[in-house]
Amino acid sequence: MRTLVLGLGNEYAGDDAVGVLAVRALHDELAGEADVVESSASGLALLEVFAGYDRAVVVDSIRTGRAPAGTIVKTGLAELGPATAPSLHQTGIPSWPRWPSGSAWASLTGRACSPSRSQVR
Repeated sequence: MRTLVLGLGNEYAGDDAVGVLAVRALHDELAGEADVVESSASGLALLEVFAGYDRAVVVDSIRTGRAPAGTIVKTGLAELGPATAPSLHQTGIPSWPRWPSGSAWASLTGRACSPSRSQVR
């Protein structure tokens, strides 16, 4: 089973760096168990990053409105709710599971993420 540990963020933008810095610190510890990837991309630009993996863990900073800044929160996509963006090109990860049934996308809940190109419409 191929596992992706993805750190999202911008290491030059304050608290947005937490995902990137966290997975960077775990890189050696996870060697051989998971592929550790850093990315500043978002939304649909992440499709290629997830391709080929059976499961994924995403580390990122988010504003929940339920916990103070700096709180570590383990959550699944269902708890995050839908993403809102000015265009579909900026759609975030929480809207991916709402794609056609049969699509398999990475999530913090451990669902598979090996999309075939025929499933993306």
